[in-house]
Amino acid sequence: KNSGSRIHSKSFAGQNRSGDAKAIAEWDVEDSCAYFRNLGCSEELVNIVRLEKMDGESLSLADKDFLRKELGIPFGALVKFLARRSAEQQQ
Repeated sequence: KNSGSRIHSKSFAGQNRSGDAKAIAEWDVEDSCAYFRNLGCSEELVNIVRLEKMDGESLSLADKDFLRKELGIPFGALVKFLARRSAEQQQ
């Protein structure tokens, strides 16, 4: 079933409008929010990401302890994010 969410101009879960994956470093704050929302993180966490203005550059520079302890990213989502970040850094 198509929910119609693809018609919005904003990117979702780290994808640009054409559906191609954007590099984390290219994310704006709303891309970061969409990524963590799509991983099943709470709206509370999404709001913290937004309030702290955690764009892709910030997320690329943050260490895992900050992401886990200070932002409160759940372990499962954190592991997935760190794997993606590591893969991008190795390219």
